Amino acid sequence: MRKIAEKRRGIRKDLRYDSSMIFKKMEKERFQAVNKASLMGLLVNGFLAVVKLIIGLYSNSLTIISDSVNQFMDSLSSAVAMIFAHISRRNPDPDHPRGYGRMEYFASFAISLLIMLAGWELLQEGVTRIFHPEEMKLDTFGMVFLLISVVVKYLLSSYQIKVGEKWKFDPLSAAGRESRIDVLQSSAVFVSALLTKYLNLNFDAWCAAVISVLLLRTAAGIMKDAVEDLIGRSDDSEASQMIYDLIRNEKEFTDAYDLVLHSYGPMNQFGSIKVQLRSNPELSTAMKRVAALKKKIMQETGIRLTFELRPCPKDCPEIEVIRAAVINAAMRVEGTREIRGFYSDREGKDISFDATLDYALRDLRQYRKAVTDEIRKSYPDARVVMEVNMVKRK
Repeated sequence: MRKIAEKRRGIRKDLRYDSSMIFKKMEKERFQAVNKASLMGLLVNGFLAVVKLIIGLYSNSLTIISDSVNQFMDSLSSAVAMIFAHISRRNPDPDHPRGYGRMEYFASFAISLLIMLAGWELLQEGVTRIFHPEEMKLDTFGMVFLLISVVVKYLLSSYQIKVGEKWKFDPLSAAGRESRIDVLQSSAVFVSALLTKYLNLNFDAWCAAVISVLLLRTAAGIMKDAVEDLIGRSDDSEASQMIYDLIRNEKEFTDAYDLVLHSYGPMNQFGSIKVQLRSNPELSTAMKRVAALKKKIMQETGIRLTFELRPCPKDCPEIEVIRAAVINAAMRVEGTREIRGFYSDREGKDISFDATLDYALRDLRQYRKAVTDEIRKSYPDARVVMEVNMVKRK
């Protein structure tokens, strides 16, 4: 994320912080880079797949045939990445106001299914050949081509992983990771061919079975990441820390917490955060400060953030007494980790705050009731407005 932020700042400095133009230029660059890497994967994998299939059929090698099928799957994965890259760039419409960026996560899921299918078919055939081995023959041309394919696949996988990670395009990264497994598979094919040709030891089926397990494991990892992105995961990324740092560097705010980010694709992210003011300015003044900070965060991280303002507690002895009593009451209830965003009137009749607790606490209704009851022991007429922020246990 920092690399993308630095690139964002470096694109045409004369734009003078025109974030919309920078965003469009970055989106175009990202699409071009992803499309180029996907097209290269499609062509290279397609060529290797055809030649390996011919060699595998001629030599009667299950490992080489399975390697060829896997190359076809890689080529198909690159095609899927290209298609979904096009779809994800579609403009928002009334039914999809945030755009189509999340289609990238579906692409990763689809690629994981393709890899899993190839791994399962290879595992079945490998186990069958273990119990019913068949003779394998391979000439010098086939041996040389297999060795060359190992080098080509390694270079291609490194390139795809680099582009995918740089531009946060998970389908391309997934295709690259799967290709890295193919490097191991092609190496195993080459070693198996050497053993068969010169030592008359046939490990063809065993290599196919082991590689199929690695493919299934890779597919499961890619699928897990895609599903978590679709469901929504907790965020402790560098971008989150950057947002907190930017807000805390502003003298107008004393606290920032409960950051929630929503991703509609890596280039289309939204979020919300609660901040507490250091003073209680006019509403128009506060909104100008927030607008300037929102623009700064957009320039640095590419995230469109919504602010929920918490007023500054008045510098009043009576309110400080109420604040201390409320915090003590809340901390007596099991599960409370922190109280933030406190505000109250002088009489303690209107009390509001945010309670932070971890996900281990399941019964939130009972928790709210317990905290409210504790507060009303000291302030029986209090109208308590409490929001709950869930965080991971550290």
